[in-house]
Amino acid sequence: MKRVYDQVCKGRGITAGSPAASDLAIEAMRLFSAGTFDEATIGRRLRAG
Repeated sequence: MKRVYDQVCKGRGITAGSPAASDLAIEAMRLFSAGTFDEATIGRRLRAG
């Protein structure tokens, strides 16, 4: 999941440690906690923002 998170941050121009990066990490964990384990699905949903 870290790889997907890093790719989405890079693609969206989000700086590590920024509030936007924090929000993205929280959303990624919410998806994972809700049972979304497929990296492609997580990536699509995070990119959709």
